[in-house]
Amino acid sequence: IGSTVTITGFNFTNVPPNGVKVGNSDVTYTVNSPTQIVFTIGVNTSGSITIQNNLGTGTSAGNISNLGYISSAAGGNWDASTSATWQGGFIPPSPTTANVTIRSGATVTLAAERTVSALIINGNFDNGSRILTVSSGGSLTNNGTFTRSTGTVNFAGAGTVNGTATTTFNNLIINSGTLTIPTDATRTTIAGTFEIRGGNIGAAPLYTNTSTLFYNLSGYNRFNEWATGVTSTSSAGYPNNVTIGSSTQACAYNLRNSADIQMGGTLTIGAASGSSSSFTMDDAGNSPGRLTVIGSVLVNATGSLTLGNAPQNGGTTFGDLNVNGDFTNNGTFTPNDRSVNFNGSSLQTVSGTLNASGSTNSFDYITVNNTVSLSNAINVKQNMSLNEKIKKWFGFPLAATKMPSYLEEVQSVLEERLKEIEMAEKKLAKKKAPAKKKAPAKKKSGGGSAGKTQKVL
Repeated sequence: IGSTVTITGFNFTNVPPNGVKVGNSDVTYTVNSPTQIVFTIGVNTSGSITIQNNLGTGTSAGNISNLGYISSAAGGNWDASTSATWQGGFIPPSPTTANVTIRSGATVTLAAERTVSALIINGNFDNGSRILTVSSGGSLTNNGTFTRSTGTVNFAGAGTVNGTATTTFNNLIINSGTLTIPTDATRTTIAGTFEIRGGNIGAAPLYTNTSTLFYNLSGYNRFNEWATGVTSTSSAGYPNNVTIGSSTQACAYNLRNSADIQMGGTLTIGAASGSSSSFTMDDAGNSPGRLTVIGSVLVNATGSLTLGNAPQNGGTTFGDLNVNGDFTNNGTFTPNDRSVNFNGSSLQTVSGTLNASGSTNSFDYITVNNTVSLSNAINVKQNMSLNEKIKKWFGFPLAATKMPSYLEEVQSVLEERLKEIEMAEKKLAKKKAPAKKKAPAKKKSGGGSAGKTQKVL
């Protein structure tokens, strides 16, 4: 548990500089007296102790290991004043380069911010509401239970998540290097915010429907954290909400999607004020796939959104944007000769500045497969497509700054709807008209000849 070892013997004053080893590793020692020598055993160092002097070499009968800090069987809060939480009363300092182990059957709750090199969970670790920082090159090994609570795990540099149990983080931060995570049944899951300040992740994590993928760095090309070709939260690399930059951090983000890509929540770009951020759908000069946003798209005042860099050609969909929620542009939107397709199942609202006549803040192509409400006038410079379902809806609210050809289609939609209304009114009028009375039946006269009738008054 401790790292200081004291050896008693004789003639220690004649031990040479490299005369003390643990296993095959040299250790730094201090000779307190001719009969006592003290040294520190390094983290994860184990083996027999060998001491050499002018008379020869002595080796211990058994091995010694530095296991780091181990929780007591009772567990408790992990802080600087709770020595009973730790075996032998040795409280892990912060930062520490030694292993910190939560023993099986014990629960340790993080009660203050701490920095470790390696956390080994054989029991239950509760992240609480605090930040646990793992030093660069460190690891988090979960062989028991990781309780995320509302806390955060921050990897200062390259690191590893491993173990026999699945680790679901509330908030996870990476800063540099590569974070290596499992790719088997214990694949890492994000339930809160996965914040990328630098570096990357070695494999795609799983995201819950409460999670946010937050790019909080100056520039980034999409990597393993967001995968192409997946369409469900049950698949790795399928984020829910995605946020680009903040009011204090500008971020230039490139989607680099050579294939179709999807997300389950809201895409937010930039902030209401402060630093500028951009989201560009390019693939390094190649034709990018489509981006499908199941939630809404929000381009804030400091944000900009640029659709795919492939030109519209024969109805191809390279670089198009599919939106199932609302579309709001309070910043800069560059359609780039691509289409925005509204595919939701409930009312979708289009708002913000989208009626400019230049190359930004207007639409080039729109496809409407749902009910869409416009908060302001929009300008569609190329073509607008309405499906048959929408053509039967009389109230499609479209305004424009000029009269493009698609307005003729809207006019025909209205005329068709008016005809349907007129026909419905005629049918309704017929139903309301009074029924005609039947003529009285004719009765045969009792004394008349056959075939003659007599009118009954």
